[in-house]
Amino acid sequence: MPGTAKDTRPPAPPHPVIAGLLLAAGGGRRLGGRPKALLTHRGRPLVEHGARALREGGCGPVHVVVGAAAHEVRGRAELPGC
Repeated sequence: MPGTAKDTRPPAPPHPVIAGLLLAAGGGRRLGGRPKALLTHRGRPLVEHGARALREGGCGPVHVVVGAAAHEVRGRAELPGC
């Protein structure tokens, strides 16, 4: 049709991309200084449970923010794809 603007936007992806963000930087001062990310639940660090919940909920990519004891969290927690 004359005068009709052509849509030049790229097609939408088949599924929306939703990133997950897990804030796991707490130092655990009220827990005696133990980082909360490394507290265990069912034998694994809490940070792993949180990251898994985000992935199973459809998030991807999943980003984990660590602060307190970041080196220890990276060494002990299994966070594939994060």
